[in-house]
Amino acid sequence: EKWRDTLTSGRLPGWLGQLKDKLDDSSHGPHLRLFIVRLFLNQPVTSIVKPWIEVLMPSILSTAAKDLCGEQSSRHSKIRSVGYNYFLKDLVFTICDTWRSGLPMIALRDAAHIMSHILKYIFTAETEVLKENVLSFSTMLKLWVSKLKEESTNFDVSMESFKLDLSPLVEYLTSAAAPTGGAHAKATSRGTEGVRKRLMGLDLFRALLEADYPLLRRPTTSSSLVRTVPAGKFLDAILDCIKFPRKEVMEFSCVIAGCLLGMIQAASTRANTADLDSDCLQFRQSVTNIVDSMYGRKDGIESVAVCIRSISLNFPAFITRDILFKSLSTFTRLQSRGKYMYLDALLKASIDEAELSIPNLVSSHLRNLLSDLTQVAFGRATKMLRLPMVQ
Repeated sequence: EKWRDTLTSGRLPGWLGQLKDKLDDSSHGPHLRLFIVRLFLNQPVTSIVKPWIEVLMPSILSTAAKDLCGEQSSRHSKIRSVGYNYFLKDLVFTICDTWRSGLPMIALRDAAHIMSHILKYIFTAETEVLKENVLSFSTMLKLWVSKLKEESTNFDVSMESFKLDLSPLVEYLTSAAAPTGGAHAKATSRGTEGVRKRLMGLDLFRALLEADYPLLRRPTTSSSLVRTVPAGKFLDAILDCIKFPRKEVMEFSCVIAGCLLGMIQAASTRANTADLDSDCLQFRQSVTNIVDSMYGRKDGIESVAVCIRSISLNFPAFITRDILFKSLSTFTRLQSRGKYMYLDALLKASIDEAELSIPNLVSSHLRNLLSDLTQVAFGRATKMLRLPMVQ
């Protein structure tokens, strides 16, 4: 009520304007600027300043980029970046919640700088904190990309101001495999950490795809189309994850590969293949070659069943006639979970040839399936749930 006239006029209240001026004044030290930002992040101030947050946000993000994310331009700052700290997390959480409606386009570069910093330091050995970090990054990414789509007349050009440094993501996706020290290895062991980094990288990569961040498009002559990493490096990293010797990494990467294949096919259907990086057009054959190579490995047929099913979740067209018949010949040697994976994939198959009847192909195996009392286990340790295969 007290500041109603400022709401209609677009002006900041006097006290708020003074605080904003101090954030914008580079002669003030970082301690004062960060004190003001911390003030804004505390309730009830967070809600009080919400009506003017679109005016305040550029100053807040600029301060965070300089004084929390180690921007080189703030050489006078004596505060060193300490990764994805709780101050920065509080800012991200507030933007994603209370201030989500006040994202200004003029703050895109600072927002991109902050998110690139978060991506670099996002990994932690603590499981719950890691989940929180990934969720906060994914949510903020979707908010800014959605804002761009709503307000920009040329999405690709506007995305140039929201250029993320994605090189850490490639490092996560290609983390080296190493011995884990057995089933009782510490969570901080190098092998376990490599697996966790790959899974986190796949989570982040999926978030970028879901937000429609342009990862796969070919750069134009007038624009680099945001990418700091060529599409081919991302695709090679996903292929490397499919070959990774841990089932959870292989399975998740196959799900991502299915998403990518679906996107590539959609672009082909719209006759937009010219917009795709050239490496995208060879991706399907590369995935097929890796799956075929698994037949020669020990227990490889189980991996094939998992891969086919995981890829077909988002790209049913991956199951071609050749893949179907080659994998069908190994069906009787699959374990119960492998049989389930294979049959579930067949339900999603979209093979065009009318004379090919999938029920007829597997009918000879139905008797064995119905009499298979092998138990399929779900969960871990004492929380394990076992169900007979017939269920």
